Amino acid sequence: MSAKAKAKLTPEQRKATLTRVLHKIRPYSLFVVCSLIVAAVSVAAQLYIPILCGDAIDLMLGKGNVDFAGVGRIIVEVLVVAVVAAFAQWLLSVCNNRITFSVSRDLRNEALRKIQTLPLSYLDSHPSGDIVSRMVADLEADWGFKVLDRSREGVALSADGRQVMPAVEALCEEFTRLQRRVDEMRGLMRGKICIGTFSSVATHVLPPVIARFRADHPDVDHELLMGDYSEIEQWVAEGRCDLGFIPREPRGAGMASRPLVQDELMAVVPADSSLATAEVVSLADLANEQFILLERGTDDEITPLFRRAGLSVRSKLSTWDDYAIMAMVEDGLGVSILPALILRRCQFDVAVRPLEGHPHRQINAIYRTADVSLAAARFLEYL
Repeated sequence: MSAKAKAKLTPEQRKATLTRVLHKIRPYSLFVVCSLIVAAVSVAAQLYIPILCGDAIDLMLGKGNVDFAGVGRIIVEVLVVAVVAAFAQWLLSVCNNRITFSVSRDLRNEALRKIQTLPLSYLDSHPSGDIVSRMVADLEADWGFKVLDRSREGVALSADGRQVMPAVEALCEEFTRLQRRVDEMRGLMRGKICIGTFSSVATHVLPPVIARFRADHPDVDHELLMGDYSEIEQWVAEGRCDLGFIPREPRGAGMASRPLVQDELMAVVPADSSLATAEVVSLADLANEQFILLERGTDDEITPLFRRAGLSVRSKLSTWDDYAIMAMVEDGLGVSILPALILRRCQFDVAVRPLEGHPHRQINAIYRTADVSLAAARFLEYL
């Protein structure tokens, strides 16, 4: 601040400025007290030396009448006091420099925190290079070596700076992971888990799981997106959903799965069919009937089952709606194969019989391996 600017300060402004300075110095009160003490010692020592010199002169009464022993003692005292004064002066400078450096650093850090909360329009209209330069200078002072080499050509990492850079980068990565984990923990207390699923899992598997999870995390919301298996996997891969449930392993890269339940495949035939009383129904028996195919988009679980048995499906009806299939079977339009989960609450007049060999589908929970959220990982523990 220039002398002209200082002259414009009112007494109230000077008092306010002094109060703020004292407030900033307060954390370093120990250094302030030490500085005052050593300042007093330094001044006392410097004032005491002339007194000792006067005492030495008094011991020189005349030619041949000098108390050399007394003068020698005073010289020793002068040397001791001079050493004490020099040490006190050095300690005074250390304390003052420490106070000045610490308060300046605190002010710059406070200013930086303030800058981080300012809008970009403000930063665009005010230079911040000086603040960054001072932060680098503080870092170099703390570490005891130069981090940057400054020249007319520009600024570059010094040799010492290049040596510590890998550790600094690793530290930044750890801090980023820590910040992400903290954000996730905040999101676990409040937030939303998006789950991609299909009807039978949404109806018969997820309700009790969500109920247990919400008992422990009542402020977390859940969103269920219904789709076919390919859509669900795509939603999880793209980050639209945190978790997904499909009856197969994920096909995309960067995905992992966790087994949820084995869902047995059952034969569904009309109640008056000859197969309705069979203890076990074979695929060959169903291949001779008009078959209603459960097909979700491009996902068909049944056709490969017949193909592996060397059989083909006679199908003129296909739909993604499992309840529509049960209604069609009830009306005698054909037979089908449906998962046991779908048939748990079957209200149609159809016969459900086990298939020969008891084939089943494995329903898996799928998630991204790279960035599964803490909330999603915690939800998996409830499955």
